[in-house]
Amino acid sequence: YFAAQILREHQYIDFVMRGENEQVLGDLVQDLENGRQPDSAWVLYLSAGKVADRGPLAEDARFYGLTTPLREIFPANKCSDPTLYWDGFCQHRKALQIQSSRGCRYGCTFCLSSGFGVGESKAYRTAFAQQICDEIEEAVQKYGVEEIYFDDDNFTQNMPHLDGIFESLRLRKLFIPWSAMASFSELTEEIIQRLAGYGCIGLK
Repeated sequence: YFAAQILREHQYIDFVMRGENEQVLGDLVQDLENGRQPDSAWVLYLSAGKVADRGPLAEDARFYGLTTPLREIFPANKCSDPTLYWDGFCQHRKALQIQSSRGCRYGCTFCLSSGFGVGESKAYRTAFAQQICDEIEEAVQKYGVEEIYFDDDNFTQNMPHLDGIFESLRLRKLFIPWSAMASFSELTEEIIQRLAGYGCIGLK
């Protein structure tokens, strides 16, 4: 909302990125390495004292198919261990955070997630179930993870998406305890039982 104002008032800020920042940041770095000004509607910057803004923005679907994070470089290349981070909510340690969706269809004004995204994607967008299962499988096999925390804004808002993830895990014979953020207003006894069957041990 305040990208242009931020650039004008804070000269030490060179760029403001919009949208799914993982891909946007990669594109920006490539442009800078090749000596080019950013050629993307997702990047704003000052040019000759004016804000370069190539909007309006199209629907941002780039969350679909994002590659698995390079967890092997966290917290540092020489001593990597992505399970060091633990937020205190998970009941098992080692635990790892994974994100299967972004945004929330409710759009509550008090919630941070309502300010992200563009167009219809501002409300809700998901990653592919296979992508999420690949990430979970790697977490278990490579890092010995004992619990997954789904760091979605509202993991239970789209049960078909959730069902697809756990059906894919079932086919891989992969069962792991998990916890997540959820909207309790829409949880029914049937849904809670289904979540427990999938391995849910905590909701917040």
